[in-house]
Amino acid sequence: MQYLRTALILIVIMASTACFGLEDLLGGKSPTSPSETTSASTTIRSYLGTWVGPTITSYPTAQSCGNMQWKVTSQSGAQISGDFQATCASGTTLAGTVVATHGDTTIPWAASGTATQGGNTCTFSLTGSGTFQGTSNILINYAGTVCSLPVSGSETITR
Repeated sequence: MQYLRTALILIVIMASTACFGLEDLLGGKSPTSPSETTSASTTIRSYLGTWVGPTITSYPTAQSCGNMQWKVTSQSGAQISGDFQATCASGTTLAGTVVATHGDTTIPWAASGTATQGGNTCTFSLTGSGTFQGTSNILINYAGTVCSLPVSGSETITR
């Protein structure tokens, strides 16, 4: 009788331990579901919106551009894309598209499209990398060509 009582107590303890957390499963939660609290490292930052650089009227070199604007209209996973605008020291305006891949520390990007100076048009192509500076600033470095002429520099764009 003593052994039966001890065995019954052990069975009840084991059964109640097996049901521990059952309310989470019955409440629709899966043991493989992400937890309700996500850490900052797993949160995907939204880049959607318009990012603009400061208004520049005096360029640091004849081979530099500024007044950059990224209008990010699409974000899917680590890929972002949208419209790109800038002006260059020669008075040339740039209009095209920008694509980027965001990571934890850098944002490789590329922009291409049409450059216009007066009534003349040609192509431009820029590539570079960006680095987050706080929560709403990106320091972007760039190099490329505008109408087959080399350009390079850096600028901080802000949302």
